[in-house]
Amino acid sequence: MQALALIDDTATATSVLRAARGIAALAGLTVVAIHAQEEGQQTAPVETTEDLPLHVIDGHPERVLLEAVESPHVRLAVLGSRTNPEDTRPTGHLAELLLSSTLKPLLLVGPGCHLPADNRFRHALVPLDGSPSATLAARETLRLFGQGGLDVLALHVFDERTVPSFFDQPQHEFPRLVDELARQGGDGTSRIAFGSGSAAPAVVAAANTAGIDLVVLSWSRRLRPGHGHVI
Repeated sequence: MQALALIDDTATATSVLRAARGIAALAGLTVVAIHAQEEGQQTAPVETTEDLPLHVIDGHPERVLLEAVESPHVRLAVLGSRTNPEDTRPTGHLAELLLSSTLKPLLLVGPGCHLPADNRFRHALVPLDGSPSATLAARETLRLFGQGGLDVLALHVFDERTVPSFFDQPQHEFPRLVDELARQGGDGTSRIAFGSGSAAPAVVAAANTAGIDLVVLSWSRRLRPGHGHVI
C-alpha cells in the first residue's frame, strides 16, 4: 500500500515529502510522489531523490489528484494545507476538495511546519468528544500507527454538552476506548488527558505544550458555518 505525496511547485513541497516519508515509515507504507499539471504547462516542482522519483500526470490538478488519492493502492495522502503562507484561509482549494471528498486519511502540512529533524513522528494527539466519529479516529490511529512506536495522547475536552454524565450512556464508547488505548499501544504508549471549555483552543494548547508532532482529527466533511471549528 502507498502513502501518496502530492507535490506542487511551492516551498511547502519539501516539507510534504519529509512528512510523507515519516508517516509511511510509521505505517509501513511505500511513498509515491506525484505532481499534476495542466496539459502543455511546464512547472518546476521540488526535486526528488533517486529512491523517490516524481511522477508527473497531466490534467486538471484537482480532478486528477482526487482520482489518484482514490486509487485502491493508496492508503493515505500527504499534501500542503495551502500554498501561500500569508493566505488567511486554513486550507487551499485542493486541500478543501480532498477533505470534503475522500474518506481516506489525509496528512496536511502547513507552510513553515516544524517537522521532526529525522522525519520520525513520535507523539500524536487525538482529540475526542465522545462521538462515534472521534472514537473511530482514535481507533484508526492505533490500528495504523500503534505498532510503529507512536505515543498516543487522547484528549477529551468537556463543555456544557459533554459533561461527565455521558460515561453512563451506551452510545458513547469512551470507556471501551480507554481499554483499547491500554491494550493496543504497541511499541509506543497511550495516555488519556482531560480538559474543559472550548475545544479548539484546548487542542491547540495541548499540541503546543505536550511535545506533539502529529494531530489526528475526525470531522464531518462539512465546510458550512458552525462545523469544523477544531479543524
